[in-house]
Amino acid sequence: MRLAHSRQEQHKSEDGAIAIIAAVCALLLFGIAALVVDLGLQRDTRREAQTAADASALAAANRLYLNGTPDLVNAALVAKNYAWTNFRVPLTAWATCTDNTPLAVPSASTQCISFDSATNPLKVRVVLPTRQIDASFTGATGVSRIDVAASARAALVPGLGAGCTICVIGAGTDVGNLDVRAQGGGSIYVNGTLGSGPHGVLKSEGGGTLTVHSPSIPSNLTISTPVVTNAPNMPDPFDDSIYPTVPNTAVSSGGNICSGGPGIYMNPTATGAGCTNLQTGLYVIVGGTLNFGALKTGVNGATFYFTCNSRTGSTYRARMCSTEDGADFDLNGNASTVLNAPPPGVTTAGDIPGMLVLFDKTNTASMRLNGTVQPTMSGTLYMPAATFDVRGTADVRFTGQLIVGNLTGNGNGTLYVTASASLASTKPGTPALDR
Repeated sequence: MRLAHSRQEQHKSEDGAIAIIAAVCALLLFGIAALVVDLGLQRDTRREAQTAADASALAAANRLYLNGTPDLVNAALVAKNYAWTNFRVPLTAWATCTDNTPLAVPSASTQCISFDSATNPLKVRVVLPTRQIDASFTGATGVSRIDVAASARAALVPGLGAGCTICVIGAGTDVGNLDVRAQGGGSIYVNGTLGSGPHGVLKSEGGGTLTVHSPSIPSNLTISTPVVTNAPNMPDPFDDSIYPTVPNTAVSSGGNICSGGPGIYMNPTATGAGCTNLQTGLYVIVGGTLNFGALKTGVNGATFYFTCNSRTGSTYRARMCSTEDGADFDLNGNASTVLNAPPPGVTTAGDIPGMLVLFDKTNTASMRLNGTVQPTMSGTLYMPAATFDVRGTADVRFTGQLIVGNLTGNGNGTLYVTASASLASTKPGTPALDR
């Protein structure tokens, strides 16, 4: 009897131990299950937050140069709108948001949207305001809320003038007997058809490439190698944002750019002492011809903008051309001409850094270099519908970039353009996440 009773007590003790172990295991399993559920919720929320941060940064970068110049205010607003759309971040949350590692220029409305520069931004950083999510099952462990945050940075490709030093982007060109060379590793790109006189030369020197749309090269044209034929036409590297905003000011015909300084002119002259040190700024020619033999820009250069006009009586106002001959440009004689574009980072009186000569997109006039002229120039010459016409024995050598609709040679002149990094820049390209 005692033996049976002892065994019965032993079984009861074991049953109690098993119950305790089962309860502990059930509690552990419940805790693990709760942890899995909460971690899964946290993971999904973090993924949504990161997607929203990525979208916000990319959207802000895309908005930065929508109107041609950097717009940090609206870029930040777009980032906030995307954060609301994709992650329901209320606008009020940005005011108290903090970022320990912002870029150099925080947005005026929040530290959590920042840019690398106020004048030439190429990077945008977005940090979403921290969101707390309820820990539904792990609250028993003392963790009642989980913080979820995300950040992203988008970078824009810096704007480049174009992939060529001499770019002929019109329907066709005939270099005649002109000696054309891109030097210093510069490349040449010719759209449309290609023609040549018996002594024409078209060469990329110093490692550059000659690329032509034409399926063949004229047999009488001396060329460099390597050469690519039958290439697709090169698109215009600039969009309308390159053009300055010109005041709607009425001007009379005449006026001397050397004494008058930057401004709007109709058929101007360029004479007098001021021509040896032309004032820095933007010179807008709305009609007629800017014609001079001797002119020197100042230390910070100048931009010459050739456009069209609307006439009222004897006064003229600037307007964009509409596939027509607008103002044009002549360089004559053998006098010393020194023309420099404003250097990158320097803007005075509306000029365009890196841009020396700018024609409206549909100004079909010409820039003519006549006789024995030997100009010294630097910067970008952008004339997408105009003709760059080298006549006689003109010896044209400059550092920068030439983008023209048509290139012609009437005589036995030379055109040597040396590649340079100091060019007018296009609007930055498509942004991408870089962090």
